[in-house]
Amino acid sequence: MITLTNSLNTTISGSETCPRCGGRAEYQAGTYDFFGDTMAAFRAPGVTRASVKAFADVVSSAARGELTHDQALEQAETINSTLATLFRTAAINGVSIDRLLNIISIALAAWALYSSEVDGDETLGELRTQTELHEMILQETQKQTSAYQLSAKSSAKQAEAAERIAEESREQTRLLRELAAIQNLQRQSPSETQAPMSRAERRRAEAIQRKKLKKLGKQKRQ
Repeated sequence: MITLTNSLNTTISGSETCPRCGGRAEYQAGTYDFFGDTMAAFRAPGVTRASVKAFADVVSSAARGELTHDQALEQAETINSTLATLFRTAAINGVSIDRLLNIISIALAAWALYSSEVDGDETLGELRTQTELHEMILQETQKQTSAYQLSAKSSAKQAEAAERIAEESREQTRLLRELAAIQNLQRQSPSETQAPMSRAERRRAEAIQRKKLKKLGKQKRQ
């Protein structure tokens, strides 16, 4: 563990154990500034406000789905290798693109507030742009959540309909078996049955079974 307080132009080299995975953690070689016990955001060698803004545009495009991860990483490499390393490391450690974008937005906002090179109108414009982007991401997330919930409801309805059709099929099979049994009795001779049905009884039983089958067929069509 390295603790630095109120230290400027501090050079870091080598590595230590990663607190997340326990593996080898590598630092970007260079000189950094510390204010209190906090390293200045985006103050790695070669990183400028313009490069951070360009990097933010790349991350925003990735958040909107306009760029794949590999495409965004390739563009980040053309801006600054340190920022590309940040993008790659964030993905490896499970940091979402929108969270990375939040970090960049905060850094740019702080940069604008404490830097004399940025005027108030530009700061306000950047904050509005970032706010609109975050609202877009939130709306897209809500749409995906609603679509998932709708899909779950649709699946439940489909399962219910399938069970209803299966039950109707079982009922139809039972009725067909009963009708077949009645017709089989009609073909048997009186000596083969203990209590033969009269012609009127047979017709009445067949009519009942056909009526049930017809009703069941209407229900299935509905």
